[in-house]
Amino acid sequence: MFFFTSAMDSEDSKLTSRGLFAIPMRISTVMPFACLDYDSTTRRWPSESVAPRRERTRRPRRSAGHPVDVGGRRYRGNVTPEHNPDRLQDRVVQDRVVQDRVLEDRVLRERVLQEGARDDRASGGALPLLDADQRRVLAVDGGEHISVLGAPGTGKTTTIVELVADRISGGSHDTDEILVLAADRRAATRLRDVLAARVAVPTSGPLARALTSFAFALVVSGNAAAGLPAPRLLTGGEQDAIIADLLAGDEEDGRIGEWPAHLDADVRRLPGFRGELRELMARAVEAHVSPDALVALGDQRMRPEWRAAGRFIDQYHDVVDSFREQFYDSTELIHRATEIVESADMDGTGLGSFARLRLLAVDDAEELSAAGAELLRAFARRGVAIVVAGDPDVATGGFRGASPDVVGRLSQILGAPVASVVLGTAYRGSAELGAVYARIVSRIGTAAAGAQRRVDRSEVSDPASILVTTPSSVAEQVAIVARELRERHIFGRIPWHDMAVVVRSRSQIAVIERGLAGLEVPTRVLAGGTALRDDPSVRAFVLASRVALGVRPLDADAVVELLTGVLGGFDRVELRRLRAALRQREADLEGSRPADELLVEAMQIPGSLTELDTRTGRKAESLAANLRAAGAAASDGASIEELLWGLWERSRLQRSLVDAAAGSGLAADEANRVLDAMVALFAAARRAVERSPGDAPARFLDQLTESDLPEDTLAPRAAASAVAITTPAGTVDRDFDTVVVCGLQENGWPNMRQRGTLLSSGELAEAAAGIDPTPADARTLVLHDELRLLARVVSRARGKLVVSAVSGDDASPSPFLPLFPPPTDGLVERHPLSLRGLTARLRRDLSVALERGEHAAAERAAVSLARLVHAEVDGASPDDWSGLLDVSTTAPLVGDGETVSVSPSRVQAFRTCALHWLIDELGGSTSTVASGLGTLLHEVAENLESTDPEEIWRAMSARWAELPFEADWQARIEEIKGRDLARRFAAYVSAVQARGGTVMGTEVPFELTVELRPGSNGREDATEVAPAEVATSLGGPATAVLRGTIDRVEVLSDGSVEIVDLKTGKHEALNDAGVADNPQLGAYQLAFRDGAVPGVDGREGAGAKLVVLAGTAKTKAFYEPRQSAFSSEEADAFRSGIARTALEMSGTEFLAHVSTHCLDPFSFGRCRIHVIPEVTS
Repeated sequence: MFFFTSAMDSEDSKLTSRGLFAIPMRISTVMPFACLDYDSTTRRWPSESVAPRRERTRRPRRSAGHPVDVGGRRYRGNVTPEHNPDRLQDRVVQDRVVQDRVLEDRVLRERVLQEGARDDRASGGALPLLDADQRRVLAVDGGEHISVLGAPGTGKTTTIVELVADRISGGSHDTDEILVLAADRRAATRLRDVLAARVAVPTSGPLARALTSFAFALVVSGNAAAGLPAPRLLTGGEQDAIIADLLAGDEEDGRIGEWPAHLDADVRRLPGFRGELRELMARAVEAHVSPDALVALGDQRMRPEWRAAGRFIDQYHDVVDSFREQFYDSTELIHRATEIVESADMDGTGLGSFARLRLLAVDDAEELSAAGAELLRAFARRGVAIVVAGDPDVATGGFRGASPDVVGRLSQILGAPVASVVLGTAYRGSAELGAVYARIVSRIGTAAAGAQRRVDRSEVSDPASILVTTPSSVAEQVAIVARELRERHIFGRIPWHDMAVVVRSRSQIAVIERGLAGLEVPTRVLAGGTALRDDPSVRAFVLASRVALGVRPLDADAVVELLTGVLGGFDRVELRRLRAALRQREADLEGSRPADELLVEAMQIPGSLTELDTRTGRKAESLAANLRAAGAAASDGASIEELLWGLWERSRLQRSLVDAAAGSGLAADEANRVLDAMVALFAAARRAVERSPGDAPARFLDQLTESDLPEDTLAPRAAASAVAITTPAGTVDRDFDTVVVCGLQENGWPNMRQRGTLLSSGELAEAAAGIDPTPADARTLVLHDELRLLARVVSRARGKLVVSAVSGDDASPSPFLPLFPPPTDGLVERHPLSLRGLTARLRRDLSVALERGEHAAAERAAVSLARLVHAEVDGASPDDWSGLLDVSTTAPLVGDGETVSVSPSRVQAFRTCALHWLIDELGGSTSTVASGLGTLLHEVAENLESTDPEEIWRAMSARWAELPFEADWQARIEEIKGRDLARRFAAYVSAVQARGGTVMGTEVPFELTVELRPGSNGREDATEVAPAEVATSLGGPATAVLRGTIDRVEVLSDGSVEIVDLKTGKHEALNDAGVADNPQLGAYQLAFRDGAVPGVDGREGAGAKLVVLAGTAKTKAFYEPRQSAFSSEEADAFRSGIARTALEMSGTEFLAHVSTHCLDPFSFGRCRIHVIPEVTS
């Protein structure tokens, strides 16, 4: 079965020519999409209806049973070429046919009527009753320009809709003579539906478009009339990739002298620099500043960065112009559309379907950019009436070059008289919400307006409509927000989709999304929330593709990541079982290779894993076969799109994910997220292939990994009701019953950092106009923009506003918080309003009441739990409670006669807390950016012995993209730490050389066998190594293998050998006493004494030491705490200790030792659970 969505649902500037497209995936997750005239029994389209498909010019049709293209997506199923929709050659005709079909479809019409107009005064499907101010707008003569100024909730959108309906129903305008422009594609989609339902007559095209979509259609028509190829919109990610390539090429070619010293190569590699460069390019287009003019302005204003940028932009244009298709970014597209309108004849030649345009309305005009204002002026000069509606107090696009004063300055922009109307009555929200909004906007500059603030607001008082909370941590904040949202949903009967959580920046979205999902609040991140590369499922496919292409070796790390990712589906326990099975098979063959080596080998040899005859073996073999097939496809020249689709189809993930997505709860939400990410990934790969069919697949993967820009995808997303998580810009043209302002923090909101300071993009327009900006003006503008963002969010709430700001040791509330009522205390103590939360609370109440002997309270809790058990609520029955079930197994971790694997680094962890060690071993520990930074330095130090910190840093930065940064600020902080580590390591290398020392080896592996049973190794002192009672009581392994890797083996000036362990952590010992009993150094010394370290035969040992490079070494670059060389007695004692530890590791019981590792908040998720009151009290 196929499900379809119209071009209006696809919401992209390129979609007006796409019409209908098929969605072959996620049938159960796209419920709002209607099935249009498709016979599911015969799997055929009716003869009288043709469903258009997107034309594919670079891929031939495939025979039955092979992947075919359906609507631009590859699909393998019961669709043969004769069943595929025929192509429609005329894109304009296709667009009109599709729009008529969509408007006539009954299911979509019902959805339109259900959503209705945004004006909350309309109810029951009745037409809105306009007030006197709104009727004044409709009474203006049809040829006049109109400026509609109104505060949020005054009915600006309703007025625009009724103006369009009045002009069409009155007969003064045809449907193709009117167009409404919305702030973005999502707003345009909603407005199209509302207009279609309100006008209720057939139209030749959509009555509403996004500005970029409008410009794209104009350029298509203009280029066609001029005999030029159709344009292509350059996405932000594609533009960023081109800029990154050019900057890297300049550096490789030595063209680095053009940029000023403060913009050196390290700065130019940063994503933030590329972002500012894109912003400067956009502002230059808007200000009509050519690259040569930018160079001249740089000379005139003493701006060397403008001179360099001008030359770079000229080079960028040469590259883009060399593409076979005409590519434009969004600003260039609008600029080109303006040129077409200005040069068009009065008969409209070159304007296509817009030749007869007589009325052009703009909703949310405060978001209009300078380029958009020029396009309006071009149409006004052709006699088109311009109507704009907006409020500069809620503009969100100031940081992107938007002009909030468009509404107030419309007459000046158009160069013609304008009829001004101020809407004076607000219908949204309570008196308290109105008062907060008024306090905020009173601190904002008027932006050529101000009359809209004198508005009649609701006099209905509702103190509960605003809730302010100041929790002590982010976790408490998320818990409070989840409780409030669930309370509104359960008791207030508010749909999930009528609530929103708004954060100041994209970097906060992931934390809030994960937290709310864990507390059973369904969420959806509005498109463009996070970069595609940050999704775990996308990372798994990228890694698999790299392995298939041979650009990433299939080493142990890659195998583990693939197995535990979405393609492998392993958890840590399954991975341990697979390792154990491979080690057992190796032991049966009298081999002794480590598990990592066996794992890599098994993944490379066909059938090797199947021979294990276990579920985990077959599961791993499926992944291995998938990788081999992908490698074969890559060798045959498959495109990145074909490579990714092949991995997806062979993984058989579609059925399991679609089934899971059809359900409810956390599993359904996660399945929907994976499906959304996959569809977005395939769409990005398809665009890359279409744009550059000759590019190597690895190039796309590199661009995807390096770009931190979120892609605004056309791919369909899960349509279930869910709370929207977004930034202020995502609330344009939206209002909600409940709005949560989450994270109103100091230095976060307001963010007073001036934008564009590296390249001074904000000053370009003024410089081109001969105006000298002042720093005070810049800071004031930033403050006003931050207040506008807050005003926008506050004004979106119809029923309730929740404001949250963390107030703790590490975070302080924003100076904006006093604009709201005082905080409410005691919100943390409430249990979450969910069945799972209620069950947990009742179980806790029952256990506490029984411990205290409070039988009445215990009986109440037990009765409530019994009701939940009767309703089949998970976790309510005592049969499901942990601690009441029988022990699953009493077998030891390592059986009789097996070998215990011991790592030097894990000996200390085991001795600190056996339970902590066990959880890490079985469940797996998560890596952090800090640990990743240390690993990066270790890998660089293995291959680079340099005293030049810049050389070391260059080697580290070459692999910088591998670190999982959650935000740009984190990347910048870690870069400072990375440079500091490079400096400290270079200082240590210099010190070694100055002392006459040399490096014998780096990352030196060793392996040492330690006998566990008395006398089994033939030593006279064997009973001292492992006493009989220990070996008998703690299990039956015969030997332990102490296996590890030494960071550095150095030869001192006297010829002796010293073992070196590099440390980059914060809590390392800094003196000799602190490392006297260090088991990791002791293990290295034991390996040296027993001859297990290669290449040191005959040399005397000088002991072992740590080299502490972390920032805690403040008084000098590094510390070298030393452990003296072992004597024979000390070596035997240490060997005995290792034997005891190995036996305990192989046992059946692992005790928790409550210490700082449990109480440290950063260790949450491991054995810290034993000290959490909610669990143990």
